[in-house]
Amino acid sequence: MQHGPTATTFPVLGVHVATALEPVRSAGTTAFKLCGHVLRDVQVTGVVTSVGTPGNMVTAHVDDGSGHAVLTVRWVTGEARRLADTAFRDAACVPKLGDLVRVTGTLREYRGERQVSVTHWETMTDPNEECLDRLLAVQAYAHLAALPPPLSAWAERVGARVTALARTVPGTSQRGVTYAQAWDDAGVRELLAVAGSDDPPEFVLSDTLHALVAAGYLALACPRRGLFVLPTAGAKR
Repeated sequence: MQHGPTATTFPVLGVHVATALEPVRSAGTTAFKLCGHVLRDVQVTGVVTSVGTPGNMVTAHVDDGSGHAVLTVRWVTGEARRLADTAFRDAACVPKLGDLVRVTGTLREYRGERQVSVTHWETMTDPNEECLDRLLAVQAYAHLAALPPPLSAWAERVGARVTALARTVPGTSQRGVTYAQAWDDAGVRELLAVAGSDDPPEFVLSDTLHALVAAGYLALACPRRGLFVLPTAGAKR
């Protein structure tokens, strides 16, 4: 069954799929991160440069001109597979070489090759749409690259602990905590002990506090004092 792209679909270029994605393997499954952010459903637009129909699959390489064609894989029903060749190609919507297509699906990796498991396939006739989709992919990547990477669950625990330590800063209406106060807290020390980093814990705490600043959990008010304050209402990302 096919359905259209969702609001969570991220437009990518072939070069992103081939070189920029970072595989994250866990419990026998592989997810992919781009600029530290997990991508699930992606969209690729380009020209079909190869077509195959092995078994109950329709495979095609889609080339968007970025230097790397993307392998797409679409499963078809057994009923369609049992049809004669021409009828099968019509029923399974097998593309032709040179077709301009927009493909939506989930990133996968099989035998070391990255591919898109297709959920939606659309043949286009207007080449301007390819240009617009390519521009959208470039802009989306630039936007993602400008964002701070999401915090890990461990860093969020540190953030919750540090936030709980915050007290009103004398002479202001803001609540804050210094690096020294965080370092002296037993709860923070316990978290640092399980950070799993080879760096000294003092460096890990400093890096984590600055990551919390980048994520909007804290704001650096006075570098000389190592003072971090809680953001005002509406300032947190």
